[in-house]
Amino acid sequence: MFDHENLSKVCNEEFESTKHKYGFECFYACGSECTPKAFAKNDTTGILFEYELRENCISGFLYRLPEGDFEPTRKDGTRINSNEFYDILDLLSLRNRSGSETIHSLGFIKESLNSTLNSFQNVIQSNAEDILRGDFTVFTELKIIVSERAQKHGVIFNPENSC
Repeated sequence: MFDHENLSKVCNEEFESTKHKYGFECFYACGSECTPKAFAKNDTTGILFEYELRENCISGFLYRLPEGDFEPTRKDGTRINSNEFYDILDLLSLRNRSGSETIHSLGFIKESLNSTLNSFQNVIQSNAEDILRGDFTVFTELKIIVSERAQKHGVIFNPENSC
């Protein structure tokens, strides 16, 4: 078991080259004791990792930061819409349509937290350079994937009206 301070420390270790290459600040701890999270940002993009105790896995998300900052709410009090962040696994699935087993196993902590986050680092480096540089064109395709999945499960997904 680890806490959110440890998660941010390991994120900083494993993402050192990404932070320097794309101008990201250091990961900082956020979330709670029960749901440790680590977040880093540059001027346009955020990366968030969240530990899920029950599944013993890490989830990763890429954020568009419309105001250059990561906050649960914008300065005007509205929540950040769900269309402004996407799961790294959806991006990997979109860009690697091979149905690779890697897609389904990424995030589960099998060996160590370091090796799991290193796997995310490799995925981000090879699949998200455009996003890390502030080009969110692919978010349009990711929105379709999320919307189709929501419809398949009977959930109404309308990112323009989400709060």
